[in-house]
Amino acid sequence: MKYNVLLTSVGRRSYMVKYFQKALGSSGKVICGNNTLDAAGMNVGNHNYLTYNVNDPKYKQQILDICDKEDIALVVPLFDIDLKYLTEIKCVLETKNVITAVSKAELINIANDKFKTYTYLSSLGFLSPKTYLELNHAYSEIEKSNINFPLIVKPRFGMGSISVNIVNNFSELEFHYHSTKLHIEQSYLNMMNKSDDSLVVIQELMHGHEYGLDLLHDFNGQYIHHLFKKKVAMRSGETDIAFTFQDEEMDRYAMKLSSLLGHYGNCDIDMIRGTNGKIYIIDINPRFGGGYPFTHNSNCNYVNAYISILKNEPIEPFKPIYNKKLFKDISILSSPNADN
Repeated sequence: MKYNVLLTSVGRRSYMVKYFQKALGSSGKVICGNNTLDAAGMNVGNHNYLTYNVNDPKYKQQILDICDKEDIALVVPLFDIDLKYLTEIKCVLETKNVITAVSKAELINIANDKFKTYTYLSSLGFLSPKTYLELNHAYSEIEKSNINFPLIVKPRFGMGSISVNIVNNFSELEFHYHSTKLHIEQSYLNMMNKSDDSLVVIQELMHGHEYGLDLLHDFNGQYIHHLFKKKVAMRSGETDIAFTFQDEEMDRYAMKLSSLLGHYGNCDIDMIRGTNGKIYIIDINPRFGGGYPFTHNSNCNYVNAYISILKNEPIEPFKPIYNKKLFKDISILSSPNADN
């Protein structure tokens, strides 16, 4: 039996293609889909497909047709913008015995919406930066000293640090609120928005150490493993240098998150330990995130786990390497034995 895998919106993540090819070996192929051909990931797939934009009416049928043609066993999205649309055909794919590594629509809708992320986490008792949709509400909170400058203005349905601005006063706040809205309307982020939604959020700027968490579940939402990384250097929303580590308090935090999120597959979570020592969740990304290579290169091969689950085989125990400084390159990482 072949276990072919379809990676959607593969973009420049050629390393993810190689990870899956290595995990599959001779047991399957990696098929890549992307809306442009001039992307690094499209150079290394076994077969590549130029796909429609996700909001195109023909996109979902195209994914179904690719799965039929290539005898796909597993669909793995690599970009936030795919998630919503893949949830809409997940049931159809299941009738074809295709597993889709996509969480339930409710969680996807929360994760893709910065304001809903804030309200959802708050309702569960987790801390998250205070977030507002309207200028007048933010003005009122500033006047009450419930929040203070500097603040962050960014797209409500944003990703990849696009149009994220730090503002230091009322005039900057108003300018960037309106300019961000215009930028959204002129970029691919408009695919994520509805005409009746506020498009911009105003968010409390947190100070402290930034961390990443990879939280792995099976495709039924059951916990398997997790790994924390302390971010040392970042660029364009992705981490370039990080330390992996273990901490009992953070481990308990991850297990609580696991029990409440119930996502499918890997979930990439960004957080900050504030200057007050408390943990604030910044983003929930229910997919392989840009920081996954640090987890992979720390002896925690979650891609292998995906394939083991797909084949109904036992998952090999993870033996994490902790307290090592890891460097990320776009296609290959340095040795986990890099100097601290």
